[in-house]
Amino acid sequence: MCDTVFQSLRILHINTGRTWRGGEQQVVSLMKALRKRGCENFLAAQPQSLILELAGGEGFETCAIPMRNELDLLSAYSLARWIRVKRPDVIHAHTSRAHTIAFLAKAFLHAAPPLIVSRRVAFPVNRGWMNRWKYAVAAHYIAISEASARTLWDAGIPQDCVSIVPSGVDEERFQDASPQAIRDEFGIGEECITIGNVAFCEPLKSQRMILDAAPEILRAFPNVHFFIIGAGSLEDELRKQAENPPLAGRVHVTGFRKDVGSFLALFDIFVMPSQMEGLCSSILDAQYFGIPIIATNVGGIPEIVHHEENGFLIPPNDPDALAKAIQRLLTSPDQRRAFGQAGKKMVLRSFTIEAVGGRFWGFMRGYVGREENKKIVG
Repeated sequence: MCDTVFQSLRILHINTGRTWRGGEQQVVSLMKALRKRGCENFLAAQPQSLILELAGGEGFETCAIPMRNELDLLSAYSLARWIRVKRPDVIHAHTSRAHTIAFLAKAFLHAAPPLIVSRRVAFPVNRGWMNRWKYAVAAHYIAISEASARTLWDAGIPQDCVSIVPSGVDEERFQDASPQAIRDEFGIGEECITIGNVAFCEPLKSQRMILDAAPEILRAFPNVHFFIIGAGSLEDELRKQAENPPLAGRVHVTGFRKDVGSFLALFDIFVMPSQMEGLCSSILDAQYFGIPIIATNVGGIPEIVHHEENGFLIPPNDPDALAKAIQRLLTSPDQRRAFGQAGKKMVLRSFTIEAVGGRFWGFMRGYVGREENKKIVG
């Protein structure tokens, strides 16, 4: 198959997230990277979702489909109608529900394009009856880490049906990042040291662990400020806890912010105490800014945070371990600098969205070019 066909490849992306999280950012960034390589990208997403708005703002054609639950047949039919109109060469489902809706949509189509499914989590695959069906229908799986891929292999998916393509850092997002506006907004002096977390506020992300570790740090280091950036079900609870002494005025729970890059440009240390992560794009973003990382030794995190090389790995649910790791970095500027430089070098070498887009593009060239799919793309 000639390169001209590949250069005009049409990809329908499906994402069912209502909120804006790392996965949604990755979808838009990937679409941008693939567009630079000649792909035509479309997006089906939830009505009034931020990803629908931002993808449209980037010039991508979008379609609002409710996709209310795993058995939303009306949405599956609507998706099938849009597939008939847009005639994509491949469908890329980015969430579990998107996988199911795409699986159901294929039942309304006489001939459907191949379905590629991204897996961004490291939890075991549910073995329910619906999953047994839908996992048999997907043509190929893209895992963002070896930890995510292992969950597919453990569920019986053949190894040659799984490719590992990690998350990537979209450098264009951070071109205008500057810490001064954040310093002015929160009254952060040049002498202050800032410790940050960027994540959806939910139990899985364990931001409570940061608040539990903070008092010990603040007693010993009066010039430290903590930031928790992100919306979510625990946002109000975390904010209320942060309003009490000794955290008041020193721990800032900001909610959702569009200027994440400016916060990252400010942070001296980045912490991610999650109970599980498929990989964690927020860590990669922080490493791009040359920030040393303290994160839990779970899921795919050890694939990007290498203990004693670009950060510290600690056990989950252990505020004492978090406090001790923070203290080690606070007392060693040289170690902070060395960790930050090592992380940035790793990201620039392997984890920019351009590098990731290239790896995905290489996969698409190899997969869509197979003989059995020529009837779909050619």
